[in-house]
Amino acid sequence: KISGLNDDRKELEALLKKIRKGDLVCVVRLDRLGRRMTSLIKLMQEFRLNGIEFVSLENNIDTTTPMGMLLFNICAAISEMEGELIRERIKVGLDYARNHGRVGGRPRALTPRKEAFLKALCQSSERKNMSVEEICEAVGISRSVYYRSIADLI
Repeated sequence: KISGLNDDRKELEALLKKIRKGDLVCVVRLDRLGRRMTSLIKLMQEFRLNGIEFVSLENNIDTTTPMGMLLFNICAAISEMEGELIRERIKVGLDYARNHGRVGGRPRALTPRKEAFLKALCQSSERKNMSVEEICEAVGISRSVYYRSIADLI
């Protein structure tokens, strides 16, 4: 469930610690093991040095044969190119959206209207009679939003 772009993956680390000479590492697709050609080649070299076989089912890659190693290198290059294309498309899409006034991300919980109400409530004498829960309910925010913003408002 972690991107193949990330080299710091707990499950991959666990796999690398457990495999021994004569074991077979089998993945559904090559890009599930990694997206960067350099990291894939490094893994293959490590597998080969330790006597570990590798098979990718969807790509039909068996690195125990010369043809399999050639196919592995081709697929690794394609996988890296695919990742670069995805990143490029995402960047173009985000730039396009920004240039057309769209701002991504989660909407702010503390809108200017809620902020003004919270500030007025905090500066009033009624605040002393209200609990944090009651203030949050009245303003329509969570406790974490309250505590994050209260220092700036007082």
